[in-house]
Amino acid sequence: MESKLFKTEETDLGTKILFKDKVLYHSLPKPVFMLFERPMIGVFYVPFTSFKVSFVSSETEYNMVLDKNFANKTDIEEVDPETFAIPYPCTGAIKVDLTKGVTFHIKDEKTKESLLKKMDKAVMKFKGI
Repeated sequence: MESKLFKTEETDLGTKILFKDKVLYHSLPKPVFMLFERPMIGVFYVPFTSFKVSFVSSETEYNMVLDKNFANKTDIEEVDPETFAIPYPCTGAIKVDLTKGVTFHIKDEKTKESLLKKMDKAVMKFKGI
């Protein structure tokens, strides 16, 4: 399956998502922080709302977002796509090098398609495309 900016590869761990175009490899910082958010009221998630994907480039931006939304945070390590698959849907932040890709454990094709569209939008917004 492919989207405007990403392609997928099936691995033993799950679905690995990579950039289609090598030009994009050089246009994003390495690594980049990928944020998965969902609307909340107080401490509860709003039912039947979709997840939002966004990117931030620096540790400072990452800390600003987490300070606003989370009381407890820890240092974050870069996710290795060869050894770990992130269960999706999820909330939180991950540090990824999109030149290597990122691996997700996704249940069905509809969810995979939705994630790819959200990642496309997030990259376009991040790059100002």
